[in-house]
Amino acid sequence: MSTGSAVGNSRRIDWVDALRAMAMFFVILGHQIHDVTGYFVFTSPIKLPLFFMITGFVFNYGRTDTGAFFKNLFFKLVVPWLCLTVPIYFFKIPSRGFAIVPKAVYMILAGEIGWYMPALILGEILWFFTCKYGKSPLRISLTAAAVCCLGILAGHFRLLDFAMFNRAMIAQYYILLGYLFKTFHGRITRLSWRTLLPAAAVYLLLGCVSLRIWPHSRMDIHNNFYHNYPLCFAMITLGCLTVFAAAEKLCVEGRVRIPRLVRFLGQSTIVYYLLHTRNIRLLLKGLALLHIELPFPALVCVKVLFAYLMCGIETLLLLRFLPWALGRKKGTGPCLP
Repeated sequence: MSTGSAVGNSRRIDWVDALRAMAMFFVILGHQIHDVTGYFVFTSPIKLPLFFMITGFVFNYGRTDTGAFFKNLFFKLVVPWLCLTVPIYFFKIPSRGFAIVPKAVYMILAGEIGWYMPALILGEILWFFTCKYGKSPLRISLTAAAVCCLGILAGHFRLLDFAMFNRAMIAQYYILLGYLFKTFHGRITRLSWRTLLPAAAVYLLLGCVSLRIWPHSRMDIHNNFYHNYPLCFAMITLGCLTVFAAAEKLCVEGRVRIPRLVRFLGQSTIVYYLLHTRNIRLLLKGLALLHIELPFPALVCVKVLFAYLMCGIETLLLLRFLPWALGRKKGTGPCLP
C-alpha cells in the first residue's frame, strides 16, 4: 500500500498517516472476516477509496515535468511493489519449479495478486496528465468524473481488466475527492462539529438502508461491484470527506495527539498490504503443525496481531538494510522512539 502519492510532498502530516493506519486496519481485519456483511457495508466506502483520496490530497501539484514524475513514480511505487512481491516466489522454485516465477510476475502485473498497486500506479499516471492538461479545478473535476464513468462502463463489460486499468479509471473520482479537499481546504476546515456529526449520522443511516434493502450485498472496489451506484458513491463521498475533515479537526484543535506507533503504521502501509496475508499463512501453518485450534473470534485476533507484529519487524529490517526497497532514501528511519 502506498505510503502516499508517488509525487507527494516530503513533509509528513500526522493525521494523514493516522488515516492510512486506520484504513489499513480495516483492510487487514476485513481479509479475516469475509462473511460478515455488515462490517463491509460500513467500512468499504472509507477503506480503499480513502487511500486514493489521500493520494489526491498529498499529490505534488507543483511538479509538472513528465520525466521527473515517472522517475519518482518508479522509485517510490514500482520498485517497492515488485521488491515486496516477486522475490517471494523464488523461494518456491525448489518445490514448484522455475515456471512459477514468470507466471507469478504476470499475475502481479495483471493485478491478480496485490491488485491495488497496479491500480494506484496507473491511477496516479492518469491523474498526473489530468492535472497537467486540465489546469483549472473545473476541467480537472469534469475530466476525472468522465474517466470514472468510462471506467465503470469498462468494468461492467469486463474491459481493461489487465493491470486493473478500469479500477484505476474509477479511482479518479476518489483521487478527485482528495484534490477538492485540498483545493477548498480553507472552507472545509471552518466546518463545525454541528455539521460533521450529522454528516456521520447520515453516512450510518445510508449504511443501514443498504443492509435493509440489500442484506446480502456489499460494495467491493476490487471486483468492481457496486450493488447500487448512487448509494455506494454517496457513502464513499460522504464517508471519506467526513472522516478526512474530522481527523484534521481533531488534530488541529489538539483534541487528539497521534501516537508515534500509529504514525509508523501509517508510513508503512505498503508493507502491511503486500505482506500481511503471507505472514498470516505462516501463522496458520504453524498452528496446524502444533495442532492448535482456536475459536473464530480468538483466531481473528491472533491473526491480526501476528500480521502487525511480523510486518512491523519486516518494515524495520527493510528500513535498516534495504530502504530503497520501500522507496526511502538511505538513513531514513522509522517514526518510532
